[in-house]
Amino acid sequence: ALTSTCAIAYWMFGMSVFDAINHSMTTIATGGFSTKSGSIGAFNSSGIDYVACLFMLLASFPILIYLQVYRGKFLDLFKDKQVTTFLLIILVSSFSVIFYLWLYDIKTASTAIQHGLFNVISIITGTGYSTDNYNLWGAFPIYLLFFGMFVGGCAGSTTCGIKVFRFQILFETTRNQIKKVLHPHGVFISHYNNKKLSDDVVTSVMSFFFVFILSFIVITLLLSTTQLDFVTSLSAAATSLANVGPGLGSTIGPEGNFYGIPLEAKWILILAMLIGRLELFTVLVLIMPQFWKK
Repeated sequence: ALTSTCAIAYWMFGMSVFDAINHSMTTIATGGFSTKSGSIGAFNSSGIDYVACLFMLLASFPILIYLQVYRGKFLDLFKDKQVTTFLLIILVSSFSVIFYLWLYDIKTASTAIQHGLFNVISIITGTGYSTDNYNLWGAFPIYLLFFGMFVGGCAGSTTCGIKVFRFQILFETTRNQIKKVLHPHGVFISHYNNKKLSDDVVTSVMSFFFVFILSFIVITLLLSTTQLDFVTSLSAAATSLANVGPGLGSTIGPEGNFYGIPLEAKWILILAMLIGRLELFTVLVLIMPQFWKK
């Protein structure tokens, strides 16, 4: 239903039927593949950009939430702590980039809103569409978009990345640890969405963060051995592990592609994309000898 609605909306704002169908599927799947070499930006339409923003956000919500909405429980969408935090991240990040673009006269107010909002949502959700060369926006937007690559959407959505709920659990665990330091004899229990967090869940999230960061460092170092520069190696590792798409720099940035990088680097990135899509532990289990023993 979301894909069909998205396709109709794209078509109403000027896309051909072929382009509308293809882009609706890659928008809802947060895949980001476009029929145009210039991505969504090739259509040069603010209407299309805002339609993409809306459906990239909708695709980043947990699928089970839509079942509750279908049953008439619309408010459940905003009762989910993960959804509200995700929307807050999008809001703050978008406003920061838009304000920066306007403040330093990089864009006019209207184009700052259009391109700032679109590219922030596209990168954070891992969709990977682009409408403008954000490498030319200045240091702050570039750094924000880089770190935004790791965020991803909500658990149970089509997005990749670390996912918002893991950041929330990490934050809650850290806050409780600080309380324990301040009050050594106190008893503090971590909660998430008004439910007690078990030790297994906390351990799983902490382990995921460790493996993700370690994988990111290893992939970056491996890419550096293929003679790629620091920015390209760093952003390629991030964008492939988080399954975003475009990176930073002139080679793999929003106006570039991965065609010109060395063959060895492509094989490393293929592995990184598989690891990121399968969320690390699945791949680690598969390569363990114990898994293949009866």
